[in-house]
Amino acid sequence: MKINTKNMRDRIIALCKKDKRYADNDDLLVATIWYQDGWNDPDLYNKLKAVSSVENIRRTRRKLTEEGLIKPSKTVTEARYEEYKQVKMSI
Repeated sequence: MKINTKNMRDRIIALCKKDKRYADNDDLLVATIWYQDGWNDPDLYNKLKAVSSVENIRRTRRKLTEEGLIKPSKTVTEARYEEYKQVKMSI
């Protein structure tokens, strides 16, 4: 999957310049980005506040992987590595 981090960086900067709350509230930022991406649920922000955060889920999965308690497939591991390289090179 091709990651366009330049575009995402520009989008986040524009939102934060528009309203400082985006810099302070990840749920609001995520909800707005996802809404712009086509998730047309006007109540998305409230729903995101009520569920586990993407960051918490991702960090927990990574920790479990590091501890050897879960193991992603080789295909997923390779895809994540490619995504990591793309992000690292673009930052």
